[in-house]
Amino acid sequence: MIDLRHRRRLLSRAIPFIQPIIDSMLPMIREPRTQATVLDQAFAVLLALLETVPTFIGGNELATVLRTAITHRLKAERASSAVISKAAKNIPTKTMFPVVVELWKSLQNEDETVSRLY
Repeated sequence: MIDLRHRRRLLSRAIPFIQPIIDSMLPMIREPRTQATVLDQAFAVLLALLETVPTFIGGNELATVLRTAITHRLKAERASSAVISKAAKNIPTKTMFPVVVELWKSLQNEDETVSRLY
């Protein structure tokens, strides 16, 4: 286990890698043939990111992570729910609120489009 002093030092070094971490995890989640254990681990990495550097995750990154968690929740319900819950608890309101509003609008528009098709 890393003590608190070393943990703080490591956290600050993770900040430049937020986008590359997200970019490497999302294709694993989106891949339809991804095994359940890989899927759970990809969500676990996103969860760890939300726990360690929540104030440095921008709106675009957050929107991408939340949209992916919502879209793929049937593939890994518990892991995706944990990501959504952790984001709700840890991300600052000034970042979270606009993302949720835009995400809500886009999901409603998708629902309307799908219902028109049927």
